[in-house]
Amino acid sequence: MSENDYLLKLEKVKLSFKDPGGSPRETIAEADFGVREEEFFVLLGPSGCGKTSILRIIAGLQEPSSGRVLIENRQVTGPSRERAMVFQGYTSFPWLTVRENVEFGMRLYMKEEQKIRERALFYLEMVGLAGHREKLPNELSGGMKQRVAIARTLAVNPKILLMDEPFGALDAQTRWQMQELLQEVTCKEKITVVFVTHDVEEAIYLADRVYISTVLPSRCYKIVSVPFRSRDVNLKNSGEFRRLEDEVVLSLRQAVLSEGREQ
Repeated sequence: MSENDYLLKLEKVKLSFKDPGGSPRETIAEADFGVREEEFFVLLGPSGCGKTSILRIIAGLQEPSSGRVLIENRQVTGPSRERAMVFQGYTSFPWLTVRENVEFGMRLYMKEEQKIRERALFYLEMVGLAGHREKLPNELSGGMKQRVAIARTLAVNPKILLMDEPFGALDAQTRWQMQELLQEVTCKEKITVVFVTHDVEEAIYLADRVYISTVLPSRCYKIVSVPFRSRDVNLKNSGEFRRLEDEVVLSLRQAVLSEGREQ
């Protein structure tokens, strides 16, 4: 595959900082990979291995120490609504209703009130919250709050959806429901996703490809392709899914034991 086949490309991205004593410390030894259009690409690794830093660099929220990020062969120089981010924490404005939260981002670049309202209701319907549109965030469950975040993010029409462990704080049943919803919505919207998790089952269930990270300083240990086309909940109980899960767990353990060294 040529570089032109990727929507998103990280080229030899490195990140380092100085600790309180002034000594340099590497967070990302090297991130060098591409993501195809409409691909669901998962960054998998133990907590604290630099996954979120990679996501923030893609979002334009953090500048790499060296290397570059390209979107359609254009270098990323800062934040843009073409790269929208969903965080683990609930980020709704507590004084705005569900509908007003979804409308908020659109109001930064759209003027037509009717179109803003119609688009907000369209995405609230898509995530199953149309009936809750006039509620305040404190009236919602954790899963519903993340549905608001997804609807708000999709409403600004991003090319790439960046998700930083968005379901990490949810209970198991709600998490499964949100995974199914995310699969359905991103397929329907034909959107590209870069998703951070440390949960192997979640990574395999959602991903087209899984990027396995070493511990700090982070580098790619392996990228695993996921062959499944059907993504209903029964997939998780299949022998094929469990065999791939065992393979990824083994690779993740080897990545951790590598202590950031190249293979």
